[in-house]
Amino acid sequence: MGVSVATSEFPAANYAFQAHTISDAVAPYELVKTMRASILTLGPTLARTGFAKISLPGGCAIGARPVDLHLSALEKMGATIATSHGYIEARAPKGGRLKGAHIVFEKITVTGTEIF
Repeated sequence: MGVSVATSEFPAANYAFQAHTISDAVAPYELVKTMRASILTLGPTLARTGFAKISLPGGCAIGARPVDLHLSALEKMGATIATSHGYIEARAPKGGRLKGAHIVFEKITVTGTEIF
C-alpha cells in the first residue's frame, strides 16, 4: 500500500509509520486472510483515498463476528458498498469525502467504533 514501517528493535514497543502517499487502496486476501482485524483497514483507507477494497475478514477464535454494522455505518456516511468475490469495495460519494452521521449500533461492537 506504500506505507513504510520502522522500528529499532523487534519485537518493538514502538513503531514509526510513514504514509505520505498510499500507492494502493487494496488489502488483498493473501495479506489479510488470517486477520479478523482486516475490517479495520476499510474506514481509514476509504477516508484517505475515496476508495477501498479489502478481503472479507478471516475467522475469529471467539466465533462469528459479522461486519454488517461497519458497512451500514459507512453507508450512512455516504459510502457506496459492494461485496463481490470475497472482497468488500467501498467508494466515497462524489467529491471523495464521507459526511458525518448519527450512528447508533444495534448491538455491541468494539471494532465498529474503531474504524470511524
